[in-house]
Amino acid sequence: MNIRPLTEGDLPQCRSLWSYCFQDDEAFLDLYFGTYFEDGGGIGAFEGDELIGQVLFTPYRLQVRGRALPAKFLCGVSVWPERRGGGVTTKLMAAALAALRAEGVPIAPLSPFSPDFYRRYGFEVLASGYQGACELSRITARPGGGERFVRDPGTPAMLQAYRAFAKNYGGVILRDEKEMDYVMGDNALEGGSAVALLRGGREAPAGSGTPGGSGDPGTGTPGGSGTSGGSGDPWAGYLLYRITPEGVRVREMVYADPLARQSLLAFLASHYSTAKRAVWREPGVAMMDQGFGDGRGIFTLQPEGMYRVVDVEKAVAALALPEPERPFTLRVRDSRAPWNDGVFRFSGEKGRMSARPAYEKPEGELDIGAFTAYLMGGFTPAELRAAGRLRGGLPELSRERVFMWETY
Repeated sequence: MNIRPLTEGDLPQCRSLWSYCFQDDEAFLDLYFGTYFEDGGGIGAFEGDELIGQVLFTPYRLQVRGRALPAKFLCGVSVWPERRGGGVTTKLMAAALAALRAEGVPIAPLSPFSPDFYRRYGFEVLASGYQGACELSRITARPGGGERFVRDPGTPAMLQAYRAFAKNYGGVILRDEKEMDYVMGDNALEGGSAVALLRGGREAPAGSGTPGGSGDPGTGTPGGSGTSGGSGDPWAGYLLYRITPEGVRVREMVYADPLARQSLLAFLASHYSTAKRAVWREPGVAMMDQGFGDGRGIFTLQPEGMYRVVDVEKAVAALALPEPERPFTLRVRDSRAPWNDGVFRFSGEKGRMSARPAYEKPEGELDIGAFTAYLMGGFTPAELRAAGRLRGGLPELSRERVFMWETY
C-alpha cells in the first residue's frame, strides 16, 4: 500500500469513492471538488494505481478564543467497503496528521458520522448543539418591529449576518465570500430557500448587503456588534431551509441576538398552511424555551463538531495566550502523533504562553482530546477531572468557559 498526497490526476477516483460512500450526486461533487480540491488537498491510499481510501482537507479559518487560526477541515474520510478492517483508515489518519503538521496547521476539525470512531484518533466533541423539532402551532414567537425578511439577499448580506452570529462562539468557521457562496450553492442543490432578516427599516435591494461591523475574520478580532438593540448591522440573521413532506427542515439558522432568533422562529411558524412541523439546529442560548407556549420536549442535545490539536507546541503558540502566572508541566498522551506524546513545560515568552518538551515530573496528565478541550476552552479543568479525563492539577486558562458551535 502506498500512502501519498492526492493530485489533480486522482480526481476521477476521488469523486467515485466519495460518491459511493456518501451517496452524493454529480452536481454536489462538481460544487465541492470545483471549489476546494487542489494538488495536495488530501491524502490517498493506493494499491498500484487504484485509490482504495482517502482523507480530504478543506482549508478554513477557525475561530478559537477570539483568534483566527489556519485550519484544515478533515472530510470525505472514506475507504472502499471491501478494503475496510485492514488498517487503511489508521494509516491515512497518521499521514494526514503528519501532513497538517508540516503545513503548520495547529488544530483540525471534522464533522463525525460516529464520535467514538474518531475519538480513537484523538478527536473530541467540543461543539454540542440542540436540535429543535415541534409542531408549528407550538411556536409563539413574534417578529420584532422595524424589520422585514428579504429572499435571496446575496452573499454579502448573508455573510454580514453570519459574522454577527459567529463572533459569539468558539470553534466556528470564519467564512469568506467563497465559503458563503459554497454553502448557499449546496443549499440550492438541495432545493432549499434562503431568507435574511433586515433590520432598521432600511431599504436594501436583493444582493446589496454590505459586510462590516461584525469583526474581520482575517484578523482574529471577534468584533463588537450584533448585541440586542446595539447592532450597527442591518442584516441580523438568516435561514437556509427547505420544505419537505415531513415539514420545514432548516439547514442553517443564524441570528445576531435573541430578538433576531424570535423573528426567525416566527417566520418558521408562518408556514402553517404549507407544513405542520419544523426541524432546526442551533447552539444553546439563554432562555431557549422563549418563543414557545410550552418548550418542554422540543430540544434534544446533540454532539456536533470534533476537534484535535495537531501539534501541541504550534497550537499554544498560535493562540498567543497570556503568560501563565507560574510555569507548569503536563503529560500529554497521544498514540497517533508521537511528536505530541510526552511531557511539556508551559511557561512564558515575551508575555505569551509557550509549550516546550520537558524532562520533569508532570503536575497533570491527560489525553490529546482532553488537552484540545482544555486549550480551546470547551471544558474547564474541573469538568475534565470530573469526567476522568484529567489526572492531577491544571491551571485555568480563562475564567469563562467558551461556548462552542460547529459550522462548515
